[in-house]
Amino acid sequence: MKIEDAVKEFCFEKELANHTRKTLNGYKYTLSLFTNWLEKCCDIHDIEIVTYKHLKAYIQFHTQQKHKATYINTIIKVFRSFFKYCNAEGYCNVDYKRIQWARQDKPVINCFTPEQVKKMLSFYSGKDFLSVRNKTIITMFVETGIRCYELICIKEEDIKDNFILIHGKNHKERMVGITPVLGKQLIKYKIARESYFAIKKKDEEFFLSFSGHTLTNNAVEYLIKQAGKDISGARVSPHTFRHFFAQQQLKNGMDIYSLSRLLGHESVAITQVYLRNIQDMDIVQRSIGQSVIANM
Repeated sequence: MKIEDAVKEFCFEKELANHTRKTLNGYKYTLSLFTNWLEKCCDIHDIEIVTYKHLKAYIQFHTQQKHKATYINTIIKVFRSFFKYCNAEGYCNVDYKRIQWARQDKPVINCFTPEQVKKMLSFYSGKDFLSVRNKTIITMFVETGIRCYELICIKEEDIKDNFILIHGKNHKERMVGITPVLGKQLIKYKIARESYFAIKKKDEEFFLSFSGHTLTNNAVEYLIKQAGKDISGARVSPHTFRHFFAQQQLKNGMDIYSLSRLLGHESVAITQVYLRNIQDMDIVQRSIGQSVIANM
């Protein structure tokens, strides 16, 4: 079987398993690069000929190119899923589990400061549809810590009186609360949305483009970058708001288990990454206000 045919079949299987479009595109992109490399560097076109040595050589190629460990581990993750499928179907017999993960450095995440977040919240101060929508999106990120694609997928029926139903990774649903600040901004957006689309067709998602279509990741990232174009010291992106939310909640005394559930993490170990980036002085200040003896 041709490798590209095996890739198409694998991606179709993943689509039937209801994987997200982002995940499917990631599989296709990573496997297309690998397929091209096999053809050009090894003259291999059939899946039956692929062995563990080819996988190892491909990983070594990326290592020599000085690519980050996170990128290499993403490739390995795709390999494990793809060749597990191909082995099960009898197309090949690749010992993909022998591929060792690249060692990743513990990430140091430069987060927004409260002053920077306030500045971005005030950037969209207009009362037109796009200004209100953009400010609502930023408010949503700050108050809930949800992922960008989770925001894009929100439908009107997901928004309840005091919580929002979030459709997270691996089709796991969770709830995030609607704070008074977020609730007020949501009301403003609903009014602007109903007025703007009174006689226009629109998709069913809650946050829409000016033409009534579902927002894209790029569109959300662009509006965030516009609001934070003068900000330095932190990467201006939707995901940085997620880190900001987590760190602020930890500083405010939320326990890590509750925070892990709010963020939709599969493990508390993932949430602990945010703890490493809280400055020592922040921890010292918290300890001063939490006397052990006074609370006995």
